[in-house]
Amino acid sequence: ISQCVLADWNDGWDHVHISISIENQEMALKRDVRPIEYDRVNNLYLEAHERNIEFYFHQSGSMFIKDGKILVDEI
Repeated sequence: ISQCVLADWNDGWDHVHISISIENQEMALKRDVRPIEYDRVNNLYLEAHERNIEFYFHQSGSMFIKDGKILVDEI
């Protein structure tokens, strides 16, 4: 990432965030709905927290799994 950002990246770009989607190719090709488990998200959060990295979690889709149950945010 450091090779792609502007030279003055550390001088006032606090309002910009870099988002990353994590998926392997096999799962991306098989289906549109990608399940994600709470424990995986929680582990990523804890690792980010340990390293003093900001962590934002959003757009989990419709298959958010916690304690073996699919949690759905009904609109």
